[in-house]
Amino acid sequence: MKNLTALPILFFIFCFNQLNGQAVDPHRGLTVTQFLNFTPTSENNGYPRVAASFSILGTPKEDSLLEYAKQNHITYLELYDVYKVFHYNDSAGTLLSNGETLIDGLCLFIQKAKSNYCISEIGVASESSEVFGDAYSFDTSFSTPTPPLSLTTTEQQFFPSGSSLVNLLTQTFQPNDSLFIVSEKVKELLRVLRFSGTCTGHIDFFNLVLEYWRSNNYQSVFVPMVQYADSLKLLYNSTHSDSIRIAVYIRAIKNNINPGQNFIDSLAVNLLDGYNGSRPLADRMLAVHYGISPADQYTSSGWKSQLQLFKQPSTRNKTDYHPYFSTETKIMNRDYMDYLGVWLRDRYRNNIFQAETDFYRRWRSDSLTDILSVHENDIRPGAFHYFASAFMLDSLKRPRIFYTNSPICTGSAASDSLHIYYMGPREAGIQYTLQIDSAGTILSISGNTGSADSLLNNLSFPAVHLGIAASPYPITLTLNYSSGCSYSFTDTVILRTTPTIQAMGATTFCEGQKVTLRSNGTGSYSWRKTGSNQVLSTLQDYLVDSSGEYYCIVSGGNCAGTSNQIVVNVNSNPLRTIFADCVNDSTAVLSVIPAPITGSGYQWSTNETSTTITVTIQDIYDYSVNVITPQGCIQQALRRLRLPAHIPHPTIIIEQDSGKQVFCRGDQSFDSLILSPTDYHTGSIYNWYVNGFLIQTYGKLRLTPPPDSTAVINLIQISATGCSNIGYDTILISVFHCCNSQDSTAFFSDSSSNYTSGFTNMTMNVLGDFFIDTNFVISGSQLLMDSTSHIFILPGKTLTINNSNLKACHRMWNGIFLTDSTSYLILNGDTIEDAFFAIHDTVGAKISVSNCFFNKNRRGVYLFGSATSMLSTIHSSTFTSQDNSGSMVPTGDNESAYSGIEVKNMNGWALGGASNSLLFRHLYYGIKAESSSLTISNCDFQDMKRYTFHYDNLRTSYAQWGYDGYGIYSKNANTGSQNIQVHSSNFKNCGIAIAIYNKINSSIDSCTIDSSRIASILIHSPGTAVISISKNTVSNFFNGISLIEPRLANSVSVQGNYFDTPSNLNTSPFAFEAVNWAIKLQNRLPGRTNASIKQNHMKHQRKGIYLNGCDHVDVVENTIELLDTNYTGKMYGIWAVNSDTTNISNDSIYSIQANQTPSSMRGIRFESSTFCNIKNNYLLNIGTGINGLNMCDQTILCGNDMWNCMKGMDFFNITLPTQGSAGSPQDNLWRNISLSNRVVGSGFNIDIYHRFILNDSINKFSPGINPLITSYPNVTGVSPCNIIDTFPQVFSDLTESIIKDSIVFPFYNEENKWIAQAYAFHLLSTDSMLMNQGMPDDFQRQQFFNDLAVRNIGMLEEMMNAFKDQNYMQTITDLLNFQPENLFEENMVKVYSRMEKVLSLGQLTKEDTLSLDTISAQLAIEGGPAVYMARSILDEEFDDELTGSLLRESQNLIKESISKANVFPNPTDGEINIKKDLSAFNNCILSIFDIEGKEQMRTQIPVSQIVFKKKIDLLQDGMYLIRIICDDKIIESLNFIVQK
Repeated sequence: MKNLTALPILFFIFCFNQLNGQAVDPHRGLTVTQFLNFTPTSENNGYPRVAASFSILGTPKEDSLLEYAKQNHITYLELYDVYKVFHYNDSAGTLLSNGETLIDGLCLFIQKAKSNYCISEIGVASESSEVFGDAYSFDTSFSTPTPPLSLTTTEQQFFPSGSSLVNLLTQTFQPNDSLFIVSEKVKELLRVLRFSGTCTGHIDFFNLVLEYWRSNNYQSVFVPMVQYADSLKLLYNSTHSDSIRIAVYIRAIKNNINPGQNFIDSLAVNLLDGYNGSRPLADRMLAVHYGISPADQYTSSGWKSQLQLFKQPSTRNKTDYHPYFSTETKIMNRDYMDYLGVWLRDRYRNNIFQAETDFYRRWRSDSLTDILSVHENDIRPGAFHYFASAFMLDSLKRPRIFYTNSPICTGSAASDSLHIYYMGPREAGIQYTLQIDSAGTILSISGNTGSADSLLNNLSFPAVHLGIAASPYPITLTLNYSSGCSYSFTDTVILRTTPTIQAMGATTFCEGQKVTLRSNGTGSYSWRKTGSNQVLSTLQDYLVDSSGEYYCIVSGGNCAGTSNQIVVNVNSNPLRTIFADCVNDSTAVLSVIPAPITGSGYQWSTNETSTTITVTIQDIYDYSVNVITPQGCIQQALRRLRLPAHIPHPTIIIEQDSGKQVFCRGDQSFDSLILSPTDYHTGSIYNWYVNGFLIQTYGKLRLTPPPDSTAVINLIQISATGCSNIGYDTILISVFHCCNSQDSTAFFSDSSSNYTSGFTNMTMNVLGDFFIDTNFVISGSQLLMDSTSHIFILPGKTLTINNSNLKACHRMWNGIFLTDSTSYLILNGDTIEDAFFAIHDTVGAKISVSNCFFNKNRRGVYLFGSATSMLSTIHSSTFTSQDNSGSMVPTGDNESAYSGIEVKNMNGWALGGASNSLLFRHLYYGIKAESSSLTISNCDFQDMKRYTFHYDNLRTSYAQWGYDGYGIYSKNANTGSQNIQVHSSNFKNCGIAIAIYNKINSSIDSCTIDSSRIASILIHSPGTAVISISKNTVSNFFNGISLIEPRLANSVSVQGNYFDTPSNLNTSPFAFEAVNWAIKLQNRLPGRTNASIKQNHMKHQRKGIYLNGCDHVDVVENTIELLDTNYTGKMYGIWAVNSDTTNISNDSIYSIQANQTPSSMRGIRFESSTFCNIKNNYLLNIGTGINGLNMCDQTILCGNDMWNCMKGMDFFNITLPTQGSAGSPQDNLWRNISLSNRVVGSGFNIDIYHRFILNDSINKFSPGINPLITSYPNVTGVSPCNIIDTFPQVFSDLTESIIKDSIVFPFYNEENKWIAQAYAFHLLSTDSMLMNQGMPDDFQRQQFFNDLAVRNIGMLEEMMNAFKDQNYMQTITDLLNFQPENLFEENMVKVYSRMEKVLSLGQLTKEDTLSLDTISAQLAIEGGPAVYMARSILDEEFDDELTGSLLRESQNLIKESISKANVFPNPTDGEINIKKDLSAFNNCILSIFDIEGKEQMRTQIPVSQIVFKKKIDLLQDGMYLIRIICDDKIIESLNFIVQK
């Protein structure tokens, strides 16, 4: 405040030097379009009717227009469409919407404009707003002659009877008469003059809108029109106190027909501007200076040279020259061209006054400009004209007339300087008042703009020192014009000590508009958009035209850091087109394309509001429609229709040979083809598409196709009469390579019956199709096949090919096609190359193939099953795509070879065998089977990979892995079961060696699988199948054996397999991808899985056996050797997640060397898994022997022998029952493990009953000393490990406590309680006898069950059961009625809403994946059971104990109950605080997602702050997820609620 007290003195000194005079009116002008429009007379019984939605006159749009003019200091309006007032004023029923006649309405509008809105001049244009014309092609709206005029006495006295002007006024000329145009123009002018003489609000200008001054009509039209207008002007001015003047719109004074005839230029200029003292016939020049920027407006398109024409010494001095600017953009002018409209949409720095200033400065500083010369044009500040109101009123209202350096970043300072930059009108003598509001104290200055200098620097403000304490500061600048009108603009100045961005305009707007975002501070700027790391700009200001959340990172300078975010919403408003479907030559149905946004409104120029209209086409009419989106955006479309309409129907003919479309190389007729349309119509446009490439003509097309090419010719004919109907035709022209080789015979399409001796030791060029219509033999021959060629084996015929070679002579050929089930093909010792289908059989025929080589074919053998085709045999053959060296190559069209053998509905067919092995190499699919039962044995699959596929380790490549190569791919599309047996086959370097989908009984044994890039064996959704995988050797794998949804199978057996050394490929290409598992079973929907994983041997492993959502699985007698200490990544022997009743017994898990890092190597891990038996396992040299997390009630640990482990048992948030009993010790053994590390962790206290043996120095049965456990020693008896519990107790003490609501969990109480209740409810719903035992507890159990059954836990259980029954409609209905109450339930809704798609093998969208990924990354104890399901769907794994708050907990850093404690207040109404110690990290990002997984905000978190504040006032009410990402890793996931 202290610094501001000096402001009045500074302002007084500044104001003292300002001009104190009257403002000059330069007559800044605006062209007003759509002033008056009518519906077609054909729509109103032959009478015109005002289209109010497309008119200004007589509607509230009058005031909007005039208010806009006042805001922008526009004092001259040029009205288009006024001629319609006089044409239609006396027509029946033609009134304005307010009931006034057209003439009365016009008069009242002019009076209002001049008396209330400071309009000083009104001009009337001689054209309509729909089109511009030139003096020759006159506005088509005047195509109907108007009646003759009767001259008044005064007019008769002024103009001699019989003069040419009198004849033009008092007669009617037809359109084909050369005097028609001039007559209509002068009659219109006289009507305007008569009107102006009777209306108190008179018209000041008549504008001759003659766009192009062309030589071919200069003398006949241009000269007399201007002369007659001058005569009428003189008559009016001599008889009226007010005067009227003539303005001329000039687009191109240069001669554009014959540029060499420059005398036309001089003649036109001399006539308009006066010559050697003659009176000028035009009073004001509205001279076009169109451009996309102010600089372009002065220098481009000859505008600068045109300006010089009016300053010749021979013409008038000081020509009143008004530069004429267009404010259009492409989206406004129907995709024609961008003009100044794009530049003006940057409304923070740009407005019409800035455009004027730039032009004026360039003109004044131009070496050709002599401001002191009397000949120089009179261009004054503000004397500019703008086209047009339709492009400016909505998008450019409320212009900014100053800008500042706000937001100001003061760094650590308490104050800084404000700079104010004037950008208003530059006319002299404008009175101004500037006010700054400082905490209620108004500080102001006032003065007048000074006279103009060459740079128009006639108003500037001094710097003002502001203190940060009073920020923000409202600043208002008011301009008072001498006309009595004024305009005020207010902006807010913000001072900050941190980087801040500010929107210099509205942040919600329609497509085509923009907003400037500005950052404070000095230094380097890096603009970003949330969700992308791309740097958008490095300037201080960034112009935004698309939706998103934006922020700026400032480095260096006085304020460094990351700014706030600003959300910009751009409402869709795309370019629209009227589609005219011409029904016949006089009727059309009009609609809008592309289809507008749902909920949009329509306003047609016919006054209709429907989506489509049917119109009767009259002579000519411009139909318009306004499309108003639900957000209020308006887009206009226009379509001109002429009578009669033409509906095209073209047909393409080739003039050289209309019947020939195939040409051979060497046939010269194709060198220059002439294509002609049969339906030639003058004015039509013909769009020829040659293989998609557009060539536009007005008729014929000359085509020169290259040799060896195929050209698809599409023709679209566009009518010249406005109809959108298109005529369409297409042909195919082929120019093929003739394979003329030495000693060869060539033939076009032919039949075998013409070659009775067959082909023996011959070379044949086959240039067309070859039909086998006799039993035919080809031996020792070479067939060179053209790209159009097939070999067709006709019904009942046999083709035998021995020791021959069939290949393409240039590109790919089509292949051998069997046409009937009685067709028969025999191949022996042949090579078939370059075919799309080497053998194609979809008719169930028979083939016999032996010792053949199939190379570089798209598909090798393609068979469709039948009783006959089942007799087919393929022996001892190779399918590949390779060069002579054996290296992989593409097919002839540079694509991948797709398949070796591909079959459909082949049931019971065998391939391979001990002496009939098959080799597959370099293919996408070796064997691909659909709905087939196959036996495959002794086959080799090598280097199966698509040629066009590039494998990498990036996360983005995960979605592409399905395009890697398969050895065997089998999918069942039928409802019944199929069978596949794969025996004794070898697979090396495949993407997936064996992939089996849907209900297929599978037996895979004795195979060797090496170096699979994705999976060795993948079985997905096996249905009710029986799965047996045994005695296979798997090595160097990315994933070993993977089963997805094994719960659907009748039984699964994975037994006796050998695994050695997982792949060295990146172990986590997809951030948390579950890879490198030897055996992996996952159910997306948890359930009972009848699976046995037994006696498998795994050596040098990172990860052994993984279960997710798989109940009742036996994992027994497996041997797993984990890597030694040289590997530092995570290692797991057996990991069961969310898998109840799992039996993990008699397994051996060990490492050659002792692991010293408990968190990096775990022997057996069980997580959220109840009723499990983990017993009699052997664990040696493991970091952590046994690891348990979360709710694991009724899980028993006994008889496990842990040797030399850093930690014996490690638990977090564990819930376990009592281990052992008073008469039955649990008999776990801890050898070479300290007492303090035998049982560690947190959770509910665990009672452990164990033995004690005298003279046992290590007390190996003792669980040690830890607050987590209560030890009961000296127990004798039989261990439960050796007792089969025939009647296991289902309800534990824990379950009873849950039902009685008498339990409090030591950690995550709310989350554990929800899980416990869901667990108890599931037990009761599974077995209702548990609450009907005739016991006292029955009532309480029933009450508990009935209560939860109608609550969310019960509804989720019901949905789970419906999913398992595939009752998807029931789950959809339940989801619609479900209202989640916490994050657990929110997550379940998102997972369940996608579960049908997942279970039916549907494709997840990116949004689906993002939503599930957000859930998957949460801690299971914080996100609930849905977390495990999301991980299974995405094939992800997270070690929750090493993630987020669990890591903190395990390291005893802090003690927090639930994640909500880290974000507060929660719920919040506009700001959140996030408590997190990030000092251990270098770079942290905060990302906020909505419940659909869409990222809403992203910002940098200072790692030095413990508590980070974040404004979230732009977020709507609802639940949101927070993800904290530090050093490219997700370290925390939180949730919060916005409630305003």
